[in-house]
Amino acid sequence: MKKLLLSLAALVGVSAFAHAEGTKLVMQEVYKIEATGSAPETKTVGDYTITLKKNNGSNAPACNKAGDVRLYAKNTITIASSGADLTSLVFELSDQGKKQYAAITASVGAVGAQAKGDEQVSWTGSAKEVTFTVGDTNEYGSADKKAGQFDFNSITINGDGGGTVTPTDRVDVASVEAFLGVAAGTEVKFTSPVNVVYQNGMNLYVEDATGGMFIHGTTNQAYNRGDVIPAGFEGKYTDYKGRIEFEIPKDVDGKFAAASGTAEVNPAEWTLEDISTDIQNQYVIVKGVSVEEAADGLVMTQNGAELVIYDKFKINVATGENLNVTGLVAVFDNALQFYPLVVTDAGGSVVEAVAAPKFSVAAGAVEEGTTVEITCETEGATIHYTTDGTEPTEASAKYAEAIVVDKAMTIKAIAVKEGLTNSVVVSAEYTVLAKPTGVALVFNFEDPSTLNPSYSKDVPADVAGVANFPGMADDTFNDKTNGYFYVVTDTEFKSGSVTLTTNKGTTDARLYYSISAQKWGYRAYKKSTMKISVPTGFAITGLHFEGNKVTNEICDKVEYAGTKGDATWTAPEGEPISTLEFSNSAGTATFNKMTVYVVDMSGVEGVVAETADAEVEYFNLQGVKVVNPENGLYIRRQGGKVEKVVIR
Repeated sequence: MKKLLLSLAALVGVSAFAHAEGTKLVMQEVYKIEATGSAPETKTVGDYTITLKKNNGSNAPACNKAGDVRLYAKNTITIASSGADLTSLVFELSDQGKKQYAAITASVGAVGAQAKGDEQVSWTGSAKEVTFTVGDTNEYGSADKKAGQFDFNSITINGDGGGTVTPTDRVDVASVEAFLGVAAGTEVKFTSPVNVVYQNGMNLYVEDATGGMFIHGTTNQAYNRGDVIPAGFEGKYTDYKGRIEFEIPKDVDGKFAAASGTAEVNPAEWTLEDISTDIQNQYVIVKGVSVEEAADGLVMTQNGAELVIYDKFKINVATGENLNVTGLVAVFDNALQFYPLVVTDAGGSVVEAVAAPKFSVAAGAVEEGTTVEITCETEGATIHYTTDGTEPTEASAKYAEAIVVDKAMTIKAIAVKEGLTNSVVVSAEYTVLAKPTGVALVFNFEDPSTLNPSYSKDVPADVAGVANFPGMADDTFNDKTNGYFYVVTDTEFKSGSVTLTTNKGTTDARLYYSISAQKWGYRAYKKSTMKISVPTGFAITGLHFEGNKVTNEICDKVEYAGTKGDATWTAPEGEPISTLEFSNSAGTATFNKMTVYVVDMSGVEGVVAETADAEVEYFNLQGVKVVNPENGLYIRRQGGKVEKVVIR
């Protein structure tokens, strides 16, 4: 018997394909891993259920971008079978797994002898369920780190785990209807041709006499409507949140050939009432509908039925009544949608809408004096706008120059052009950030040599060959796969009188070098905490971050406002803070510079009036006397009493 080891991509109910020599579950496929993140607690694949638990370990199980699953000390993995008993399991260790490799124990059966240099870990026994627990220490790995881990790429069940994953057995299907009848994850090969409806980048819609199909991935071919795609192309059935896809996996040749001829392709006429997920990915036309703006975009209605329109292919959908909309029935996140391809009037003439205006600055809190420009992709369109939040019309002011945001405002804009339907109204609400006062002390991670303690700014040409880079910590390591060179640095930095302290979250905060951008920066991982401290008599009035991934999560414990790449925080109500602690609980915060604004509060200390009935005097927070104070926070002195007050 020829050995058959299947990835999850080839499973159609395990029993259909499982041979006596084993079924191989590849973690990349089981968990649909696209980026590093926490692993779902339970996954069921055919007859098998995998359960991962953190227990009382320090870290939770994780799915890694490299395609593996990582268990930390005290984590457990339970594998249960609803079919035949488990008699053998083989874990294939990942590259990381060979570095930090702990002993594992089984609830039943026996784990094979473990040793340095292992590439696999085996288990034998006879049970419906077995739980493995990860040891505390790195007993068998090649790395010097002490913490135990168990990191693996695949699990072979009831087999020996040998061979490579080369799923060559596929299901032959002769029609779209046959494709829709296979199970999720099944790899298929079309034995009949299909006709092209529409192609846009990696989105390809096709049909045959039995239905419509969405193909996602790289075909390495350019098709036009009506082109006939010859039989022989390959992919797999994927259900992505209710959207059925014929998926061409990355780095796989789907064997799509150039068109072999042409065929007539016309949309089928449907009413909105009859459209459902049963006809998703089909090419249809709906006649006599009204298209109008709704809270979440556009919606078309007909005889009391309605359907959300998503302008996926940017045709600038026209609004109006008695329109005919041709497009594709779609499902996204288990919700029914419609992707329009063309809108015509009752006479069949194309009705085009002007493209929606765009704002040059994202809505939100911005620096005072920020300029916002409004543009429109439709050539010759005129933009009308308001800044008081009222609805713009063709009678509103015409946009001529950049708008200066010097106060809170809501800009609304519409674009018009003769012969076309007006664009939808777009809106952006802006607030003005208070500018931090005081002395600016900068932590410039772009130039590590300026930091205290300092690190070398220079990076050798061969980053991959770095072991212990001069001037950097002994535990320097790199991740060239993701384009970064990391350094685990000191937990404390100083800039003048300011101290920045970082505490570990899921991973140590790190100084990093971007290989592609050739730039240094700083990265604080999920749940890491940063604390800024200043000496007695001083206070923090604001922070400013610069970096390509500055996000709201960076200051989840304080009032925060900012945009990607540029974020400013100011002390609430101008109240200076002596110690500021914040964390990024929801994600990684990356920045190149952090500026801390500090004021000296000692300028008003010891101020004593000569007489009890002395006049009232005001000082700003820097201790400078203010003759005519306006709205804001001040130090108020009258007689021997000194206090902070807010003047409104």
